[in-house]
Amino acid sequence: MVTANASERRRVHIRLIHDGVQPGKPLEEPLRFGLQDSKGEVSPGSVQSGEVQTFDFVLEVKENDGGQPVFMGAFAHGPAAGRFLYLSWKREGV
Repeated sequence: MVTANASERRRVHIRLIHDGVQPGKPLEEPLRFGLQDSKGEVSPGSVQSGEVQTFDFVLEVKENDGGQPVFMGAFAHGPAAGRFLYLSWKREGV
């Protein structure tokens, strides 16, 4: 869903659903899994049935000079033309 507030800033409400399976060979050490923000903090999301986790968050959308969307916000990583979300398996105590 895309909404606009009084100042015409557009926002996208996103629900990311993850099956909870760690890619590759699972590590034996304690890990925190979640959606990582630009400060390196990991948000755990909400656990649904089994290991399924959902992450609800908002990104702002601006247009660049060419009219292409640029996603912004705490969870938007990477260069303006190639934004991505970062799911993290962060070691405890790091």
